[in-house]
Amino acid sequence: MLNYRNVDEFIARSKVKKDLAYAPSYHFTPPTGWMNDPNGLCQFKGTYHLFYQYNPFKTKFGIICWGHATSDDLIHWKDEKVAIKPQFPKEIIGVWSGSALVCNGEMHLFYTSNSLIQQQSGATYDEEKGVAIKWKENPIIKRKHLLVPGEKKDFRDPKIMPVEDGFWMVVGGKQGGTGVMYYYKSSNLKDWVYCGYVPYPEFAGALECPDIFELDGKIVCCASRPGNVKYYVYEDIPIHGGKLLYTGKLDYGDYFYAPQTFRAEDGRRILISWANKWNVPCGTASHGWAGTMTVPRELRLTKNNELVIKPVKEVDDFLANHSTNKSKKTTICLDFSESVCYQLTLLKDKITEKGIVLIVSRNGDTVEIYKKTEHELKVLASFSTMQREIYCDIYVDSYIAELYFDKHRIAITEVNYYENEIEPLDIQRQICNGEQL
Repeated sequence: MLNYRNVDEFIARSKVKKDLAYAPSYHFTPPTGWMNDPNGLCQFKGTYHLFYQYNPFKTKFGIICWGHATSDDLIHWKDEKVAIKPQFPKEIIGVWSGSALVCNGEMHLFYTSNSLIQQQSGATYDEEKGVAIKWKENPIIKRKHLLVPGEKKDFRDPKIMPVEDGFWMVVGGKQGGTGVMYYYKSSNLKDWVYCGYVPYPEFAGALECPDIFELDGKIVCCASRPGNVKYYVYEDIPIHGGKLLYTGKLDYGDYFYAPQTFRAEDGRRILISWANKWNVPCGTASHGWAGTMTVPRELRLTKNNELVIKPVKEVDDFLANHSTNKSKKTTICLDFSESVCYQLTLLKDKITEKGIVLIVSRNGDTVEIYKKTEHELKVLASFSTMQREIYCDIYVDSYIAELYFDKHRIAITEVNYYENEIEPLDIQRQICNGEQL
């Protein structure tokens, strides 16, 4: 069994091995070890808090605790103490994903206690100690409180939404082999009533890392499965029968999972996601850590209920004065007044010639974005527009690239774990009739 008693001292000793020259400059990475889902995102008394799924002992998934970092500007992060440690034996698998709620001057954290039986627990952050104090009532939602006749094994990742008459909690799970979002209601955060579930049959397997929040007068839900991270816009809370108005993908790239949002004190709805893939080797492991977060992204709704997804202004402010060859923003214009297509090669290793290769073409009023690899050419995204000039904002930062098309309604996150000097961006324009792709 891992020794979490002196975990902060272990992290302090190990973080000196981190290869800072390879690390991104404006994307968060852990001090050492393995990181996956963002957890407990919030702004508390002016400070931004990022908790995350964390195995500090190895650069791979294991028995998970909650890592913790804080920031004043969403760019520069300070590593804090491990916030929630697994308690044996009832959390022998770890303390899995969850969320934060700032309420009445306190920060409460909600998470899944995993001992092969997944149950929901709570804790309150102690500002002086810098850790979360678990509630004596835990688990606050036991598996026996999941009042369904079917599958109960997958029951994890609680997210809280405050409303006028109390609090909603959504929890991810599975019924009949496909994803569902369970709903609970409470007036005091500790006593929860089961209210049913909403099915999402397009998710094969358990729905993970659910999110629910109000945005511009609508209710937005988010859900994750590997290769499928989507959002849903409703007129009202779906468990109340709220009408579905729009659904779309939060990101069309291969390196985006388990996003979570929070409401900043200035009213912005901000999203951060894990920029990795499951079951794929993480190329930073040899540099002292594994796992990267996307830049924080602000969310807004259009009149048609589509999400606009844009890096927060703090990112552009930082890059205005701190751009380098491998960490910068570039805005490009793709002119489709002729029958052409564009090949964008990002973060190309000059020796191995491996990089992220995207092809952007146009067929009538439809713009299509492909990803090209040695083995396949697959469609990532498409959108309709009458405009002949298409703009794209590209953010590169060491091995990670984030691209934003269609007035920031399409985001694409990709990585290339290069080994040598890189060429950040190369654009090739060629006559294209579709067959040359």
